Amino acid sequence: MPVVANFPVSGGCTAFGTLIAATDPVAVIALFKELCVPEGLTMLVEGESMLNDATAIVLFELVMAVVASEGVEAVTALERAPLNVFAVLGGGVLTGGIIAAVMEYSAALAKKRLLDSGYCLCDYCLCCFPGCRTLLACFWLDCCIDSRVSGGRASDFRLSREVRRYLHDFWDHAAFIANSLIFLLLGLTTAGFINQFDSSTPRLWSSIAWAVVAALLARGVVVFTLTP
Repeated sequence: MPVVANFPVSGGCTAFGTLIAATDPVAVIALFKELCVPEGLTMLVEGESMLNDATAIVLFELVMAVVASEGVEAVTALERAPLNVFAVLGGGVLTGGIIAAVMEYSAALAKKRLLDSGYCLCDYCLCCFPGCRTLLACFWLDCCIDSRVSGGRASDFRLSREVRRYLHDFWDHAAFIANSLIFLLLGLTTAGFINQFDSSTPRLWSSIAWAVVAALLARGVVVFTLTP
């Protein structure tokens, strides 16, 4: 651990590496839909991306803690990294699973098919309140909802065909809007960040260009060397 904490690499470079480590499979998912790929593979890719994002969040927080601290504090932050990863994954799964189970039981007691869509939407909204592990909690809940929509297992909580179609269309549009807003907000944030510096200096734009080239080269090496 002390060797890693004192490794002679710029903290900014390491933080940049953790940021670009996350992958967004939007283009891959769109291609899957055009090719009519099985839904199981699509969910697998989306789940891998979600877990990758969670790992990137933990790594970024870890790098920032190491850069801001020195000596024993940096080593302590590194030693707590595995615990943080398990906390993110386990906390999200536990929170989403408990809320989904409670809402499923209450919906089964209600016996009101008109409330099916409302219960599913309440499930998703409740997962946004715990504050911690929100992304993974919502992802786990989406898996639970998807199993209900597809009728994948025996349960008293069955959705009508109209509600299934409505929920399927609703979450497709919600996912598209969310992905669009993510890239829009990312662009606005980047523009505001660049405005804090002197944009007339060539060093700023050369650094951005080198960062883009480095990211593309790194992704290319991973794809062409690890893909059979």
